[in-house]
Amino acid sequence: MATLDEALAGLQQAVGAETYSAIVRRLLHVPGALDWLTEEAVRHALARSDASGVSAPATALLAATGHDSLSSLPEEWPPAMAARREELLAGQAVGEALSADDVLILSGEILRSYRKGAVEGVQELLAQASVDWRAPLAVAWEAITDKKPMAGRLVASPDPRHLMALVSALRSHGSDAEAARQLADAAGAGLDIVLLRLVEAGEVGFAEKVSALGGSDAQGSPDGASTLPALRQRLQLAWETRRGELAALTDGLAIAAAADGDSVTALDARQQALQLGPSDSRLANVAISLTDRGDAAGALSLVPASPDTPDLEFAAGWAYLKPLVQALPSASGQLVELPVADDEHVVVIGCVERVRHEPVELAELVVAG
Repeated sequence: MATLDEALAGLQQAVGAETYSAIVRRLLHVPGALDWLTEEAVRHALARSDASGVSAPATALLAATGHDSLSSLPEEWPPAMAARREELLAGQAVGEALSADDVLILSGEILRSYRKGAVEGVQELLAQASVDWRAPLAVAWEAITDKKPMAGRLVASPDPRHLMALVSALRSHGSDAEAARQLADAAGAGLDIVLLRLVEAGEVGFAEKVSALGGSDAQGSPDGASTLPALRQRLQLAWETRRGELAALTDGLAIAAAADGDSVTALDARQQALQLGPSDSRLANVAISLTDRGDAAGALSLVPASPDTPDLEFAAGWAYLKPLVQALPSASGQLVELPVADDEHVVVIGCVERVRHEPVELAELVVAG
């Protein structure tokens, strides 16, 4: 068996530089596919095929596994492959590099699910098994006729693995420009999330191309000009929008946690909301939560020395007063004066016992000179 370097050199000599470049570029997007080239039968099959019209991934895999076509794959696998199929679909191969036979089995499962349940059937299959679906989908892609609906389903999936499987399928069947256009069209209004996932997966260059082609406001750039600034701007705008949504959601979590008596989660949520969307009211909420958890000093350290909004004024007052109120002896219906400074006192009116166990209304605290 040839080494990979020998295999690549032999393929280039057999098909010419241009076709060689097209084949290798497509196979690069199929995990494990370059290793198939070490098989002489694979190189011969690719040399006989027209790289512009035949699926390089399917051609290579079929030659590597000794099958004629995707349509001729058996409905029932031989015992050893049937057992391996069960392992793959049960998630027992997570983290393993897929062999050519593994890819063949999973490609066959995709096509079987497609015949039985169309696009929905394939999506259900991909959600069922925790395996790397990139190579299997790239191989099966040429036999799927509903490519646009399939792409739309996969790009909208909450599982990032499904998007990356689609990316492999698209990039292994055309140029990056063609794949970027198809992905942008499939993403539609969800393009920002798609770009974010591409960047997270390390596909910054391809995300650039998709960003440049996606959206009604997309502007072309001169040949060779970087579109990274446009990608950054799009992601920044998407982040600003979603940051506000996340901050509001986190506010709601804090309120629910506080009502449920979970002061730890309430404080954590309020701190996250403050980071996501800084405001005086959120700062005051964090300070109040700290005070309620017994950290009045921490609360006062957050609030400006001269608070200039009602929210911050209340937070500062509560941080100063609550420890003093908690120190009062149990009493009922009495008037108590607490020294605050040389020239003023805090007068607590009402039921001290109630104040000790429930949030106090600002109207019940009177500062008198």
